[in-house]
Amino acid sequence: EDLFPPKPGEFSCYFNSEPPSNVHWSFRDTWQMLDRLKRQGLDPEVIVDVGASTGVWSWTAATIFPKAKFVLVDPMMSRYSEQARNYYLKSFQSYELVEAALSDKSGQMDILVSNDLYGTSLLKVDERTRKSDVCKVEVTTLDELAKRKQIRGRTLVKIDVQYAEHLVVNGGLQFIKEYVDAVILELTIE
Repeated sequence: EDLFPPKPGEFSCYFNSEPPSNVHWSFRDTWQMLDRLKRQGLDPEVIVDVGASTGVWSWTAATIFPKAKFVLVDPMMSRYSEQARNYYLKSFQSYELVEAALSDKSGQMDILVSNDLYGTSLLKVDERTRKSDVCKVEVTTLDELAKRKQIRGRTLVKIDVQYAEHLVVNGGLQFIKEYVDAVILELTIE
């Protein structure tokens, strides 16, 4: 509750809105969190989804922020099911796909590819990571991506990159300082 203090003169008990029935059950909490941020005044012009996978997180965000331009970044984008990607991407008003990893430096790096793709990471943290392949991928920073794609305006950044979120933040400090209203991180804390 400390993250969402009432505005002066405002008092009410908060009840989450009910997500639309087409929001995947595992993204209901995400939808409610984004809805609450919107009610608090967040209205991004651009949403950068780092670790976009099939685009399901961005699709969920687009139900709350339909006018935002989406930049979906994932080094394994083309390996996800085309049918799944198309299902989510067809409903966006404006989006761009970037098949690259984000980190704190640019170049090429080995990435540990999990057999389900969702556990793919630039970093190996423990033996439970389901690695099935290692491949080289293009790596850039959030600052460089923002310059190259001319990302400007009020921005929301979501980062879900399996143990490497801190690298993405370190590579985007200038962009975050200048344009980003909110950062949403999925963290694995061990």
